[in-house]
Order: sequence, then C-alpha cells, then structure tokens
Amino acid sequence: MFEQTGDMISRIKTSDGSKENLPQYRRHQDLVDFLLEAKPSLGSRVLDVGCGTGLLAKLMRSSGFSEIHGVDWTDPAAVVPGVLSSYRQLDLNDQVLEREIDSKFDIIVCLDTLEHLERPAKVLRSMRQMLTDSGSIYVTIPNCANMFQRFSWLMTGNSFRYRTEKPGEFGHISLFPSAVMTSLLNRAGLRCVRRGKGYIALAGFITNKGLKFGDLWSYASYYEFKPAP
Repeated sequence: MFEQTGDMISRIKTSDGSKENLPQYRRHQDLVDFLLEAKPSLGSRVLDVGCGTGLLAKLMRSSGFSEIHGVDWTDPAAVVPGVLSSYRQLDLNDQVLEREIDSKFDIIVCLDTLEHLERPAKVLRSMRQMLTDSGSIYVTIPNCANMFQRFSWLMTGNSFRYRTEKPGEFGHISLFPSAVMTSLLNRAGLRCVRRGKGYIALAGFITNKGLKFGDLWSYASYYEFKPAP
C-alpha cells in the first residue's frame, strides 16, 4: 500500500486493493486514538452519526467499546455485519435525528459527515439533544485552513477539498473555518474542550503512522465537544 520514501512520509498506492492504510482509514484510527486519550468508559453508549458501512464502529469494537449504534443513509445490506448494536437508515438532510431515535448517548461520533450536509447546524443541535449531560461529541471535518488550503485559497479562490460536484455526487458543500464552527457550537449549546492532531497528505504522499500534526498542517480537523454550561 505504501511505498516508503523516508522516515516521515510514504507514497499512497492503491494498486494492491488494500484499504487499511488509505487516508480515510487513518482518519478513523486517528479519531479513535483521540477519543481514547480522554479515557472514556468502554461501556459507554455510542452513537455513530454518518456511520457509513461501519468501519469506524469496527475499529471502536476492536478498542473495547461494546455498544455502538449507527445512523446513515447507506443501504443496510452494505453495513459490516456484527459491528453495530443497531442501525437506522436515515437521510440526515431531511429527517430530524432526535425524532427518529428517542435515546441518550454517552459518546456521539461524527466522522467526515458534516461537510456533506445541507444543514449541518441542525445535526449539531440534534446531537446535543441526544447527548447525556456528561457526554462528549467527537467530530472530524476537512481542514479548510491548513497551509496548503491557504495557498489554494490565495491562488484560486477555493479550497481544493471543496471541488464542484458532478451530477449525482454528494461531496463537500459545508465549510467550517474555526470562527464558523465556534458560532455553530454556540447556537447548539456546545463548547469545544479539545482539538486533536492528524496526518498530512498532499500530492499522493502521506505522513507515516505515529506522526501527527495540529491544524496548521493536518489534513483533517479533530474536535471534542461537550455541553455548554
């Protein structure tokens, strides 16, 4: 999967069909590492918002979490068997999460999802409604303000993480610079308590596992939110 080019970076190669070292998998692993740094109870009730086929839930299961529920618009037949305690197929653009799932959760994870939504503020408010008073929400989003993106904004007026969609695509349409994210949290009754670190990826290269960088360089932004006082 990786062609080693030094102690720090590798070339991303997908010709062998493996997925475990692709950037998406690394974001999953980085989020789990970030979550475990807070030393949560492995018996926590977890909700994965935008769970896809359940790959994050699979990693969380392997880390010891025992109860993970998922929601997404993915066909239930595509979800990895046995990793989710329950699964609900929902359209997060149209349906109101807390009306569809009448329950509270200790941990809510939302990886690579908010940027695809037409109304991410609505989903943040829903997650707050479904969170226990002592719980945490963990979110990853594209980092639209790292050094590479700043250069892209300067030269083209756009972030290359937000290209124009083709018909039928559901790409990145919601942008979250730090000031916008803070405003959305204020509206939702949430506050940011921690920021995580991640890998750098550019032009077919990625930093090696174990090397993590803050928002000035990282490919994604990692957040932990808690209810505001």
